[in-house]
Amino acid sequence: MGLTVDVLESDHGVETVENTSRESGESTTKIVKTLLFKAGARY
Repeated sequence: MGLTVDVLESDHGVETVENTSRESGESTTKIVKTLLFKAGARY
């Protein structure tokens, strides 16, 4: 699709897009909240 994304990780978790915005410095309009689950080396 040609879509480029940056994955932000947090060791302590973030509960809201607003908190993620404050921590990352990104606008809330540029954040999509997603849960990824990792099993071994696979997501």
